[in-house]
Amino acid sequence: MSHIFEEKNSNFMLNYKVVQHSQTTQNLSSTTSWTTLSGSEISYTPAIGSDFVIYEYVFQRSKWTSNTINLKCKLRYSDDDGSSWSDYGNNTNAMFGSIDNNVRSRNLTTIKLCLDSWGNTSKKLKIAGLVHSGNIRLHKLTQFYDSGGTTGDRYIKPYVICYSVRN
Repeated sequence: MSHIFEEKNSNFMLNYKVVQHSQTTQNLSSTTSWTTLSGSEISYTPAIGSDFVIYEYVFQRSKWTSNTINLKCKLRYSDDDGSSWSDYGNNTNAMFGSIDNNVRSRNLTTIKLCLDSWGNTSKKLKIAGLVHSGNIRLHKLTQFYDSGGTTGDRYIKPYVICYSVRN
């Protein structure tokens, strides 16, 4: 992992932290086992006096095969530096995809959540994903057009952002 920048303050956004992951490809096909989406994990301590924490995860997703895909996502957290993880709770889930075999879903995807501030303690946050049906590939562009034609070796490295907000 490499940090782009960290600790930027303004009147409303406090303790701005961005982490970009070096992961190039992650393939998901399990319909029964939740898997951490690479590049979604971040350790964060809210700013003193903040009311909310914004968690944002940006990643590329695309079909791996021709069948339908639906990716279920949920926010997880750890209070003990990653030794154990729990589901964050209500309104921190998302689902992406299509129910039609003919739809080719290749998108830059953002999960952005507004969480109540948890005080001056550190938490680790991450997104766990589960494939509802089909197979999904993360972070790799299926096709990229450059001066030499079409290539399949281009990637969008995922990144995660956290910052505190004072109301």
